[in-house]
Amino acid sequence: MLRSPLRAPQFATAVLLLAAGTVRGQAVLQPGIGAVPGGQTVPTVAYDAALAALAAGDFAGGLEIAAQEYRGGIRAGSQRWIDSIAAATAVGEANYELGRFREAIAAYDEALLLWATHGDWLLAVQFPAQPLRGRGPQRVATWGRSQRPTSPAAIPEQLSIRQGGADPQQVLRQGGVLTAPVNYPVRPQEIVRALVIALYRRAEILGELSREGAALDEAAKALVRRPAPPNHWSQSWIDVALGIAYWAQGKVDQATPLLTRGLVAAGEFDHPLTSWGLIVLGRIALDADQPAVAARYFEEATYTAADFGDARALEEAFRLAFAARMSTGSGWVPAAFSTAADWARGTLPSLRARLLSMQAEALAAGGDFRAANAALGDLDGRLMRGDFGRGACGIQAAHAAAIVAYGAGDVSAGDADLARALDLAAPRTPRLFQTARLVELVMGGATSISDRQADALFARLLGDPPAREFALDPVGSLATISAPRREAFEAWLGPAAQRGPDALLAAGEARLRSRWLTAQPLGGRRHAIGSLAAADPESLPRDDAARRAALLARHPDFARVLDETVKLRPALTAALADPADAPGHRAAWDSCAALVRQQRQFVAALAAGREPTVLDFPPLEPPPDVRRRLPNRHLILSFQWTTAGLTGALESNARVATWQVKRPATLAKEIAGLVKAIGVVDAMAPVSTERLAETVWPGAAERVERLLFENSKVALGEGVEELVIVPDGLLWYLPFELLPVGSAREVAAEDPAARATPAEERRSLRDACRIRYAPTRGLAVRSFAVAGGGPLGIHAARLHRGDRPEVAAEVLAHFAEAFDRAVVLGASGPLALEAALCDRLVLCDELAGDEPIADRPLAVGIGGRPALTFGEWVALPAKRPRVVLVPGLQTDMADGLGKMPERPGEDMFLAATDLLAAGAHTALIGRWRTGGKTSLDLMEEFLRGFGEGDDARAAPAECWRRAVDVVAAEEPDLAREPRVKPSPGAGLRDTTHPFFWSGYALIDCGPGRPSEAAAPRADP
Repeated sequence: MLRSPLRAPQFATAVLLLAAGTVRGQAVLQPGIGAVPGGQTVPTVAYDAALAALAAGDFAGGLEIAAQEYRGGIRAGSQRWIDSIAAATAVGEANYELGRFREAIAAYDEALLLWATHGDWLLAVQFPAQPLRGRGPQRVATWGRSQRPTSPAAIPEQLSIRQGGADPQQVLRQGGVLTAPVNYPVRPQEIVRALVIALYRRAEILGELSREGAALDEAAKALVRRPAPPNHWSQSWIDVALGIAYWAQGKVDQATPLLTRGLVAAGEFDHPLTSWGLIVLGRIALDADQPAVAARYFEEATYTAADFGDARALEEAFRLAFAARMSTGSGWVPAAFSTAADWARGTLPSLRARLLSMQAEALAAGGDFRAANAALGDLDGRLMRGDFGRGACGIQAAHAAAIVAYGAGDVSAGDADLARALDLAAPRTPRLFQTARLVELVMGGATSISDRQADALFARLLGDPPAREFALDPVGSLATISAPRREAFEAWLGPAAQRGPDALLAAGEARLRSRWLTAQPLGGRRHAIGSLAAADPESLPRDDAARRAALLARHPDFARVLDETVKLRPALTAALADPADAPGHRAAWDSCAALVRQQRQFVAALAAGREPTVLDFPPLEPPPDVRRRLPNRHLILSFQWTTAGLTGALESNARVATWQVKRPATLAKEIAGLVKAIGVVDAMAPVSTERLAETVWPGAAERVERLLFENSKVALGEGVEELVIVPDGLLWYLPFELLPVGSAREVAAEDPAARATPAEERRSLRDACRIRYAPTRGLAVRSFAVAGGGPLGIHAARLHRGDRPEVAAEVLAHFAEAFDRAVVLGASGPLALEAALCDRLVLCDELAGDEPIADRPLAVGIGGRPALTFGEWVALPAKRPRVVLVPGLQTDMADGLGKMPERPGEDMFLAATDLLAAGAHTALIGRWRTGGKTSLDLMEEFLRGFGEGDDARAAPAECWRRAVDVVAAEEPDLAREPRVKPSPGAGLRDTTHPFFWSGYALIDCGPGRPSEAAAPRADP
């Protein structure tokens, strides 16, 4: 019985070579002179030693042997011979296992080019004249039985190839030495198998990018000539090789019949390439979303790979069979893998370790955590501490350990194991490598790829993995969506801009969306699963409701926990309204907290596993669909600020205009100047009334407006009812409300009257139209059901660092008196759970810090209670608040932008998107905080206007504008304005100065779910 990838004598010699660390030196042979030194075959036993090292998990050792074999290859002058095809492939395989994809691709390309150079060599092989025969019915595999009516062929391990021999007539004419032809001993099946592996692995690493390149083209052209003896069983080798070449080129229709025909030689026998043909047919079935069909191909490939001692095919077939079966929920995996792992014991350490890791995950997914831990405990610790443990098996083992930990309820341990798996997977994920390679091509100005092709490739590579990819390759998919890929998104904008405004807008929207997703746990996957599971099915679109039902049907325990949480809600809402009886409600709060912990445990396990998932937030819609949802006279003004420059776009429901801002560096300086002119210089120091009495900011605002729009044909304020601004980068810190209307266009038209108008007398944008902000264009027109009627939750610690505790008490008392259904948070149960039950939420805390937004407090803890962070707010349980006010957010601009942040605007962008991700439709967040009476009055007035009338959701931007108008007209109580310092002889009659109100950005998703009325007419 064969239990290694090598015949017994060759395996023994390979082991000796591994132990001695010796391989043969270079042999330079002229055709027809001599023979291979030492009677060795081509490829030599050193090639076998390299494969044996890989099968033993010694990737670095395998690379060293393969590299020496390649350097010592046979040459005719400077030309390498066919032995280097096998050696180059072995070099590629070792680099592949080490995660060195770039070096692997170079080696595979070399193998393909050498094949093309010596494309007819099989015609010189002296095949036996006898018909092909079978070895007999006995098969090697013990873990299953083939369903194919075939048996392994008895193909000679070593044959001869006729080489050399000078042409007598040429010698007579030109001189030289007349030599006789020589027969070299070769193993043709090893060389053809090396070609097939190079074709397959190159396509696996490069994906769609594999379709381009001279190496593949030349190899395919050589194979099309069918360079094997006609009407001979070796033509089946050509069928498989050419079929894989076509598959690598994306020609699946041409590949499939060739692969199917090439599975058997002489019409009835498996051969050394059968397993690779089955593997590629399985890959084609996977791409067609037929995992059960694919699994059967892969399982069959394991049987024939074992018959022919092909460890590389065995590992690949088992890996893919496991992925396909796990994606279908079949119970085939644990039993078969246990048997196969026993079969591989002692002879194939790499395969055994991979099988144990896969078995552990399958057992954990089935709930048998003790057996899963036992399988992981059987892993060879010495093997796992080396390169092998840092490769694919290390990734698989760490992932399996995470699934076990989550299933046992230890989320922190599961997170640590999963983080280790992702760290190992990041440099070994083909999709990330393909993205980096595409960036190199585009940024390097490669002419082999057009703007159209680059735009399409970026869209696929940077888009969300299909839902089934999570089921097939969970760690690779998680590594992909968790990677920021900022450089790639910026590179995408170049070819997208060449394709037109909509392509540019689509790329920019995907870039902003990815920025939020990569800031979330597991690239937003936990949020996607949790928000879908906890959603009210009555409020979901039909397709989403069906996905939710299917998810909970697959995980009934999760559904039970969610149902129990919902049943507790009435009692908790009653407890929130009656904080005086807090001890009586404690059991309900404790029960809810326990259920929430279980919810998060379920989500952690599902997100780490193979649950098919759609990442539906932030929504990603085609630009025309976004525009169609804009009412008449409503516009979206969006920007993309990258290292390459700043681009603006203005859209109505009928048209779109884009432009490039000429001087973004100058604009950045002017924005910082405007911030200082407003009075924002220091995060803590008060601003004097003397400085606020100055009117220097209008000139700074005009300079900013001119720089933003000087290269456009845009005139904001003309016929605009509502303007939605989607900022980017530093523009998040710009109060667009202050910009004058049309000064850039007037100056561009060289209107002397316009230039003569003082800046302070110009009409501002807030006077011309309603203004709201959105993190992405899709969120500006988000669909949601309008709801309300719940309590208003109030939380106050201190809006200014110097506030006394009684100030917070006064704030709470004021809001409780001003609003009928106001409740004070933190008085009855856990802050996060109480806040989740409210319909509207006001958090009057100073929220500052250098940590990422996810770790920054959204509400400060009081009296020993833990703070509520943004990250916790996004996580389960489901949140009810649709309006959230966070006036005390302290951003990176609070110090006046004297030192530019590393990522300007990131704090505001992430905070705003987090609030919407948790369910809010409207949020008010601060750029800088004033922390005084004016701030509280603005919040109160906004809530009053926002909550009145049946049509209150229609225009929250109008409610905010009205609140500013009402409060700004009042004389301030400077004793209750901690950020303002009275100056002798310089009082304030009102708070119209933008320091008091322009630090707030109204984030809003629009009016909600579209009505059934006819679509709005296009703007004239």
